[in-house]
Amino acid sequence: MNKFFKILFFIFLINFKALSQSNFSLKLSGFNYCFTKYSIQNNFQNGLNQKQSLIIEPGFIISYDNFITGDYFSFRLKQGLFIDKLNMKSGFTSLGLRRKLFSNFEHSLNFAIGPSIIYRDSWNKISGYNNEDDYNVNGYIEYKFMIINAEIEYNYSISPKSDISLSINYNQPYTIGFSAGLRYWFNKKVRNKKKCISCPSFH
Repeated sequence: MNKFFKILFFIFLINFKALSQSNFSLKLSGFNYCFTKYSIQNNFQNGLNQKQSLIIEPGFIISYDNFITGDYFSFRLKQGLFIDKLNMKSGFTSLGLRRKLFSNFEHSLNFAIGPSIIYRDSWNKISGYNNEDDYNVNGYIEYKFMIINAEIEYNYSISPKSDISLSINYNQPYTIGFSAGLRYWFNKKVRNKKKCISCPSFH
């Protein structure tokens, strides 16, 4: 697991250079929907319905985008920390690709996807838990590598360097969550922007 974090850090340093078109966002998370049935679902805390499928899991997500080329693709490094369904400490780290799907004046819509590692205080100490998530146990901590960590993100510009940011996230197994916060642009300069061949030139 230490090797995984070293690789993430190395890639992050490579893509941080020059801060060419990059941004940082901070979002609050917590309103989640769990779409599977757990053996200890009756033990879930902060449930909003009788089935304990709507859960409050308070936390935050920070992310950093560094654009590869143009203004459509970027590397996205994402870190989340939260209190999970059993009121235990949890978190995840993800590195993926973000693609802009739509942009019109103040509005933009993005999609991000990539692998992640999720970790939490072990649920094995809870009587009746059957490890439906297939976590790896390491003492008092358990972790799991996820092939897919996904996000649909909507942004609304409120200033030249700031956006309101809303997201639907898949950050943990069998759970879809909602987050909201702010995005700040370090630099909006487009790297390797394609030249317009048909545009008129003025001398």
